[in-house]
Amino acid sequence: MNKRIKEIIVLMQNNQIVFADTNLNTFFKVMRALEPTTPSKETLKKKLYGKSRFYFFTNELGTPYQICRYENPNYIGLKKDS
Repeated sequence: MNKRIKEIIVLMQNNQIVFADTNLNTFFKVMRALEPTTPSKETLKKKLYGKSRFYFFTNELGTPYQICRYENPNYIGLKKDS
């Protein structure tokens, strides 16, 4: 992973990636457009930035979704390369 990317948030359905982004706000906006029954942004933030780093939910039709947050262990920030 690019060392300037801090984390990536991934939405999966049936073990396939539906959407991924590096920003929670953008991720939430796109996810709401894809699945209107998405939990609130505060719920996602609480679950993804807690101990577990993942969250499961089902929509009204019973379709299961999994949301995972992966941190980049090689993250260095936006410093200039030496």
